[in-house]
Amino acid sequence: MAESPVNLPRSQRTLPQMLIVQAERHGDHPLLTIGEVTWTFRDAVSAASRRAGMLAAAGIVRGDRVALLLANRIELMEMVLACGWMGAIAVPINTAAMGPQI
Repeated sequence: MAESPVNLPRSQRTLPQMLIVQAERHGDHPLLTIGEVTWTFRDAVSAASRRAGMLAAAGIVRGDRVALLLANRIELMEMVLACGWMGAIAVPINTAAMGPQI
């Protein structure tokens, strides 16, 4: 059985490691449902790593802030996890914000 993230050495207590451990433990069990979309634990690992690769290809690096102007949809969760996956900082922006507020 996979090791609990709490029991991992501090250096391995990263979002990628914790998601991977939980995916090994819970696999295809549902993790999250937003609207009509349900993610399994494995889906979360896949989405986060894929989107993190997309951000890296765009030049985002650890510590960068990434503005997210997305509604409460699965894509918002993908991007928040992707930022955490690569060590970037997700900065969600309220979709109701307009003009100078943005």
